[in-house]
Amino acid sequence: MFPALYRYYREHPVGTVTVRNTGGGRADAVRLTLFVPGYTAAMGTGGEPFALEPGQQREVVLTAAFDEGILELTRPAVVRAELRLEYDAGGQPRGYLETLSLQVWDRSALDWTDPRRAAAFVTVGDPAVASLSRTAGAVAREQRYQGVEEDLVAAMGVYQALRQVGVRLAAAAGDPCVEPTGGPEQVIRLRYPRETLRDRTGNCAELAILYCAMLESLGVESALVMVPGSVYPAFSLGVTAAQGRAPIPRSEDLIVTEGTVWVPVDLGDLSGGFLEAWGRGAERWRQQGGERGRLIRIREAWRTYGAVELPGAAAGLAAGSAGLDRQRLAAALHAEQVRFLDREFWGR
Repeated sequence: MFPALYRYYREHPVGTVTVRNTGGGRADAVRLTLFVPGYTAAMGTGGEPFALEPGQQREVVLTAAFDEGILELTRPAVVRAELRLEYDAGGQPRGYLETLSLQVWDRSALDWTDPRRAAAFVTVGDPAVASLSRTAGAVAREQRYQGVEEDLVAAMGVYQALRQVGVRLAAAAGDPCVEPTGGPEQVIRLRYPRETLRDRTGNCAELAILYCAMLESLGVESALVMVPGSVYPAFSLGVTAAQGRAPIPRSEDLIVTEGTVWVPVDLGDLSGGFLEAWGRGAERWRQQGGERGRLIRIREAWRTYGAVELPGAAAGLAAGSAGLDRQRLAAALHAEQVRFLDREFWGR
């Protein structure tokens, strides 16, 4: 069980149990509930009540109503769970309680067999994230040039804000975002955006998740771009393919999927400008995209894997915007937009 997916488990299976009627009479209103003391706010259920004739059996899918307390686990743990079986036999209520041991990973762990699960880490409501993105968004709105789309200049602002506060790619071999542990679950570990801001570093997936969280907090739709060996973010221009190619002549630097136009941003080197990061992301997609690449829209992934929020969010508030200077950010945005307009309309 992965704490980062606790909201997912409320409506999706956390496990299955086989119930068999070994008695001599019919069992009616058979129902199963799962409770994990200290980590569930209510009983998880095994679906609607059912009946079993003697000798019959049924596989029951269990959900679990975990609450945010499960995110307090910073190390793997074995926790106690209570599985309750209730039924009616001959008009009399009967019950059975069994205590189970549930293996729970730490809150940073994630099963990478479905990379859409990374959307649970895009904690758009975290105050540390919102503090930095609000400042970046406000400066971007103030400094936006005519001819530069709002979402584009917002993405520039977020990029420059991360660059200014000193966020960098972790220089470590065997990047865990692309090399999960072996076994059927393919487990990786990720920092949450607040932790990446606190540490000012992260692997490629962690930087992409932070960037997406900041964009989403500004209302800009984001995505994770996955190619062999790397994960990086992209954002939507909010236009269709036909519309999107007009204001940005360099259409080869865009990703067009399902009729939506996306701008890829490779965060592997934050020492340079936004346009360079955009160029690297586009080049990587041209070389490694196609059948081998995948674009995961965060908002679509949230429908299944909802974003969680770490406990004690207020504690990380100061870390988010520390080191950000509005005047320096405004100057960087001015220079970035001048370069963009020169490149796109004058070919410089």
